[in-house]
Amino acid sequence: GRVLSALCDSVQPGVLTPTDMSALTNDALEDLEKAMQTALDNFNIARLIDPEDMVNTPDELSLMTYLSAFRNYLSEEEHRKREELARKKRTADPAHCYAYGPGLEGAETYQSAHFTVVAKNYFDEELPTGGDQFEVTIAGPEDHVQPTVSDGGDGKYPVHYTVTKPGDYTVTIKLRDEA
Repeated sequence: GRVLSALCDSVQPGVLTPTDMSALTNDALEDLEKAMQTALDNFNIARLIDPEDMVNTPDELSLMTYLSAFRNYLSEEEHRKREELARKKRTADPAHCYAYGPGLEGAETYQSAHFTVVAKNYFDEELPTGGDQFEVTIAGPEDHVQPTVSDGGDGKYPVHYTVTKPGDYTVTIKLRDEA
């Protein structure tokens, strides 16, 4: 129980017990039961052997098979982390994207106005490619201002629009329903 508890804690520190192992009962069966349940609940590692068999009549091959599931979990976890990092590097984060240009400061009636939306990733780096779907709305005295959003293919999205009524307008830019 002590060894399996330490293994669970090495996979995810603090998941089972403080690092000094003070939460253990020193009852091998009870501690093993708790550690195996933690492995199932937190790492989805199935019980391949009963705790009683592990304590009373341990079978080396069964133990090795069960313990290898921890290695597999860690290997898959590293793969998931690498995939998540790669996804965050290539995906626009609405919190870091920004817009600039004269069309955000104002527009003259019946004159084309423009601004640019810049896509940045989760690490606040500009994206070198396009492919994001920015939703731009312009609300004000005119009911139907239809902005045109283009994908420059370089992480920049030029936006053009024309207003036909004077007044104050609000520009809203969303990506995946996040402003």
